[in-house]
Amino acid sequence: MNQENERRSAILNCWQNFLKRPTTVLVAEVIERSKAMLPDWFAPWAPGIVVASDYLLRAAGYHLGSRRPKGWIQERPDLFTKAKYGNELRVRKCGEFWTVERQNVQMLAFPFGPLPVFTRTPQAAMRLAEYCHPFPQQGEDCFPRPREVASGLHWVELEWWALEYY
Repeated sequence: MNQENERRSAILNCWQNFLKRPTTVLVAEVIERSKAMLPDWFAPWAPGIVVASDYLLRAAGYHLGSRRPKGWIQERPDLFTKAKYGNELRVRKCGEFWTVERQNVQMLAFPFGPLPVFTRTPQAAMRLAEYCHPFPQQGEDCFPRPREVASGLHWVELEWWALEYY
């Protein structure tokens, strides 16, 4: 059994309980993979996604009706990018949700799984991407863990073969 299958098997053992009670202020909702319309190549181990909570989004500076933060470029109708601190942040539409990613092929993830973190609007995803990609502090590498409210989240490498879909 390869590492991806082992990870998926471990997640599925606890999935039904997590689906009912994610027990965190960071998650508004847990949505199964088929309902989220995730492409097969995106986090193939994940049986679903988590949607960022209002609490987390408020901490990131997002509120209903927020505009797009400065510096974000619309590359396509379903893709926005922004260069920040030596990396390119990305938000992409996936079904009715928006991903939070970094160009070096990382996604923002919730520790259980890890499961991809999504938002319902591109503006919320942009604010969350910026909030979770803070300016590196002295002694840290270029891509530190998210801080403060989002400290339970982390950046996870997507599989190398997913690059061909970018």
